[in-house]
Amino acid sequence: MEMNQTICIMLLYSVIFFLMLKTCRSLDTIVVHQNLLDGETIISGNAAFELGFFSPGSSKYRYLGIWFKNTSPHTVAWVANRETPLTDSSGMLKLDSQGILSLVNSSGTTIWSSNSTTSGTNANPVAHLLDTGNLVIKSENQTNKNILIWQSFDYPGDTYLPGMKLGKNFITGREMYVTSWKSADDPSPGKYTIRFSMVKGNYQQVHIRKSSVIEGRIGPYNGIAFAGQPSYKSNPLYTFNFDMIVDENEMYFVLNFMSTSFLLRLIVTPGGKYEVFN
Repeated sequence: MEMNQTICIMLLYSVIFFLMLKTCRSLDTIVVHQNLLDGETIISGNAAFELGFFSPGSSKYRYLGIWFKNTSPHTVAWVANRETPLTDSSGMLKLDSQGILSLVNSSGTTIWSSNSTTSGTNANPVAHLLDTGNLVIKSENQTNKNILIWQSFDYPGDTYLPGMKLGKNFITGREMYVTSWKSADDPSPGKYTIRFSMVKGNYQQVHIRKSSVIEGRIGPYNGIAFAGQPSYKSNPLYTFNFDMIVDENEMYFVLNFMSTSFLLRLIVTPGGKYEVFN
């Protein structure tokens, strides 16, 4: 009898511990061994962005993405598994001790990964959804909080958010640009891209391409603004500016947008339109 009571008490403590573990999840972070299941989300500190699983349009497939919170249907800003959708709601996002975020299906197969690793054995990685909509992996042991292991802003989809870099890394050769969805129901890469002509020594332009064909241009950039871009009246509710950064490692543009009232996003649609929303 006493043994049965002991077993019941141990089971009760186990259930309580599990529930506490679930409820103690920080609203904007994922730590090692705290998995995110379909139906669960994390929310940025300013409650502007949410990360979780969703189905776009009339699709039945499931994707891991970041969307603007309190939008219905979801206004999606970023998708992890654009080309490898989940076929059901059994997907799970997990962070391992090496700082790698992995999305696995019901059979345990990894269908998407951040492909990132920490340096050192005591990195104590954590995934954090920032107020900008950027999902970052960083080390809690790193004294310089600006040093990141990985960030979603380096892998834009069809949406540009302020703070993203668009340009080229000369070390890796990788370009960062915006790519349309195939359709409203399919976030896999479509035909249209918006990218900068990243050539040192030249005046830079924005190219709107359909596959490899340039269908539109904005620019050139004169160091202050792009020729041909619309002029905007000053507004006390927000300020913004474009910066161009060039060094031996990379060359990119970044939009800085400051507002307490608006969230800015720029998208390229499946039909090739370039649209700005706030």
